[in-house]
Order: sequence, then structure tokens, then C-alpha cells
Amino acid sequence: MIHIPVLGFSAYGYNTEYESPTSPVRDFYYGEMNHAIFDEIHIRERVDVPFTSQKNTWQLDTRLLGTFKDTLEMGNIFASGLEIVDIIIKRREITETVDTVLDVIPFKNDERMVWTDHTQGNRTYIYSIVPRAENGLEAKPNSVEITSDFVGYYLIDHDGIGNPNENHVVAFNQSLESSLQFALQLNQGRTELETMTKYRRVFYTSESYHTFQLQGAFIPEEWERSGQMYERFLNNMIYKHKPLIIKGSDGLLFVADIHSPQREVPQNAYTGYDYYTLTVSGMESYDYKQFLEDNSGLERSES
Repeated sequence: MIHIPVLGFSAYGYNTEYESPTSPVRDFYYGEMNHAIFDEIHIRERVDVPFTSQKNTWQLDTRLLGTFKDTLEMGNIFASGLEIVDIIIKRREITETVDTVLDVIPFKNDERMVWTDHTQGNRTYIYSIVPRAENGLEAKPNSVEITSDFVGYYLIDHDGIGNPNENHVVAFNQSLESSLQFALQLNQGRTELETMTKYRRVFYTSESYHTFQLQGAFIPEEWERSGQMYERFLNNMIYKHKPLIIKGSDGLLFVADIHSPQREVPQNAYTGYDYYTLTVSGMESYDYKQFLEDNSGLERSES
């Protein structure tokens, strides 16, 4: 039995006896519980919570809901005394409450780490850097608020996330016209049935996806010709047949299959006038947030 009424502690469960606290103290900073086995500790502000043998989920007045499994997994604690093995990069929009894990980086002491996010949209985010200890515990995060701002549309190979190598990012942000053009079409599962009446019947399914075309002008570096630049694009973005992230300055974010590239080059131009116009087609193929979670690297790091 556990009974510490001065602190407002009570217990229930197997081989315990419930005791209602008679003199609860709301503000306490230290307590000890010895010679007992726990599977869960729930600390709440209320003292008039009715007794029940059912375990509660997180409530508005909950201050800690800790579960014991082999090792301690509870609360927001510092990983003092434990070796840090990973750094977890998390991100959420300022209006969201749940973080998305973007990447997991092996921690190396006294080494400067640079991580670049190419997958963010034109929105305000909260990034968190979370150390993870050797037993899987996450320590207190360090967070920063960042507002992204860019022009045009970008194709991103997620496998290159955190890598400054621009081979994983293709920017459709230059045009020979007065403005960039982006054609986007929503496709829905739609079936028309003939009837004996004046009008047809229309039925919709859950199918819903976008198709689009991206177009931009590309000017190679001094050491490269436009044909080589185009070949590099094919090798990095087309021939691998991988889903790519598409983000636009208008706030667009989704994952798509990219196909059917079309290249146009100027003819009879002198050698210093080397560029090409590229048009690609795409089809939305994956939920953006689910794609980031499935490719976060968290599972790879733990295996």
C-alpha cells in the first residue's frame, strides 16, 4: 500500500489499497517512493478526482503521465548521465501540436553538424533538435521558429535531405517569359451512368489526386554544357523512378511521380548562349506528411 496524504499521493491496482488524500499539497518539487513496483504514475492538479480502477489518459490538468517498461519512460526529463547517440530533427507548423520527425543524425562529440531542410513550404515552422540517449530516451528539445520564403517550384529527392548537394534539388524558378507558369489539375474518381431520364447519374469515389506540369529555364555553370546538365537531371530525378517532393512558393506541398521530360534548346546560337527550357509532367502519388514520417530515418537509426 502507498499512502502519503501530505503530498496527495494515492494508489490503486493489484495488491494495493486506495487511500484518499486528506491534506494535498499542490506545489511540490520532490518526492520519494520506495519498496514498491509501479507500472504507471499519473500526476494531476485536481484533488477531487473520483476513484476508479481504470487508468486514465492525458487530461487537461495532467502534469505527468509516466509508464514504466523495462526502463523508465516518462515525462520530459534531461538525459543526464546517459550517453547521447542520436540527434533527432523534428518540425511542425506553428498551428500544429504534433511534430514530424525529419531525420536522425548520429551524434559525434566535438563535431559541428550542419543539416539543411529542403522540404519545407512557404510557411512558419517550429524546428526542434532533440538529443536521444542510448536507451532511447529523448532529452529536452531545443526549438526555434523559422519562416520560410522562396520563389518558384522545387523538386526534392528526399534521400538527399540534410545534404547540401544540389543534385537532390531542382529549382524551377527561372523563366524566359514574364512569369512562371504552373498548370495544376485535380482528378477525382467520377463515374457517369446513363439513365432513362433526361439527366445522367454521377457517382464519386474516394480517389482524388493532382496532375501538373512544371516548366522552367536552366542555365548551366561555366564548367558545364546544357546537355550535360539535362543528363544529370535525368540520372538524379527521372531514371531512379522514385517519388519526389514538390513544393511551391504558393504553399503547395505534395509528393508525386515525375515523368515525360521535354527539353527545348535554342538553335544556331553562339557558344556563349547556352541554356534550355525543361517541361516535366507529374502525378500526385503519396500523402506529404505520411511520406515524411515513413522516410524519417528513425527506424533506420534504431535498427
